[in-house]
Amino acid sequence: MTKMLSGFMAFIGNYSYAIYLLHVFITAASRITAKSTGINDIWLLFVPGTTLGTAGPILIEVVASRYDITRTLLLGKRSANQK
Repeated sequence: MTKMLSGFMAFIGNYSYAIYLLHVFITAASRITAKSTGINDIWLLFVPGTTLGTAGPILIEVVASRYDITRTLLLGKRSANQK
């Protein structure tokens, strides 16, 4: 169990910079969307917001890293061709 949790946390850690940069936008969007549908319970805002605020930036980094322009503009990382 500990080894599985450790591997999961290491996976999340590999994307920590993207999570740091982008979580605000995704958590805000999930909260605004939920509130506009009438959801006001704190746990129904917190759990999806946390989940999406972590998974969304990971997905964005995976997709944005494929292209040099999005890698630089969205993530602030060098082109894959530069050393």
